[in-house]
Amino acid sequence: MLDGFHETLREQGMPAAELQAILRSDDPVIVRRYLELHRERLEERLAEQVRTLERLERQLDPAPAQRVSRRRIGHAAMPLQNRVTPFGELIADPARGLVYGNRGCLHDDDGRIRRRSAGTRWIACRLRFRDWHRTPLLQPGRFTELFFLDEATAFAAGHRPCALCRREDYVRFTTIWRSMHPAQVGADAMDAQLHAERVDPATRRQRRHAVVDRRAPGRSLRRRR
Repeated sequence: MLDGFHETLREQGMPAAELQAILRSDDPVIVRRYLELHRERLEERLAEQVRTLERLERQLDPAPAQRVSRRRIGHAAMPLQNRVTPFGELIADPARGLVYGNRGCLHDDDGRIRRRSAGTRWIACRLRFRDWHRTPLLQPGRFTELFFLDEATAFAAGHRPCALCRREDYVRFTTIWRSMHPAQVGADAMDAQLHAERVDPATRRQRRHAVVDRRAPGRSLRRRR
């Protein structure tokens, strides 16, 4: 799929295993995910170079003007509004949670949440995968890093397993999905159906579904529109 660019990716330092994986893959979802994570690594290298220059500048100017960098919001003292509740709401909570995910870029250049979603691909990922890491969080123009208490919370909020870092979970999910929706093949079709069920197109607000307490048939634990 990317035969004409493999030399460029190799020169940029993409690991050989990842390079071979995307060259062999026919799944654009997998290829895009590898490229996105490679871009994150490149940006982190650039960010580290910028931080080195900033340290040199501070040595030249021992009393620089005090200001808060928008790109350093990930290290702010106040908790970020990127913790997801079971109802899909974004709240500020200092706890990280056990599951990581995203639903596109939801924040502005100052790190403030401006929208509930940006696209139909809502995924839940592993907190750690290989050596991939990105700081600070909520970088301008990049996807908003979200955190969930656990996998049950991520499912309740409308996020499915990531096809890359949680491949086995994704395969199990799609197997169950095909048994229920045999005509819908591929991540795009699956995400479109999921998004139609979780977001009201008229109001663009997330739908609320009844949760039934099976210990008392017919009883709803929580119901919201």
